Amino acid sequence: MADTLSHRAGLPLVSSEVEQYMTWMNWAAMIHTLEQEKPLWQSETAHGYHSMTYGWLAGELVRRVDPKKRSLGQFIQHEIMNPIKIEFYIVLPAKHRHRVSPVLTLMNRLDTKQTDIDPRITLIVNKIEAMLDNRNY
Repeated sequence: MADTLSHRAGLPLVSSEVEQYMTWMNWAAMIHTLEQEKPLWQSETAHGYHSMTYGWLAGELVRRVDPKKRSLGQFIQHEIMNPIKIEFYIVLPAKHRHRVSPVLTLMNRLDTKQTDIDPRITLIVNKIEAMLDNRNY
């Protein structure tokens, strides 16, 4: 558990192709993928920031130890933020989006007139962005 929370689990990424990005939007499929992944290093021997996998690793850890099987976001909201009346979100609810500055997405940076962009990339990015708007964290 400590190795997972301190970025020492050896699972900073998954070895996959572009099609794997669609798996990223399916919690159970991504957890299964991480369970099958061979760590890049042995526990307690190295450290590497798990920016691409930390959400699933920490979230699944919470789901497995929480008797209510809540997501990481639900757990933090109910067990930490609500009791002390602090506003904090893992994913900002749509009703609060007007309160933050917009962030440019990958699609904002892609020139849609550019002909050398693989159409699969555009399709995947569009699907990921749409799913993120509707995901229950």
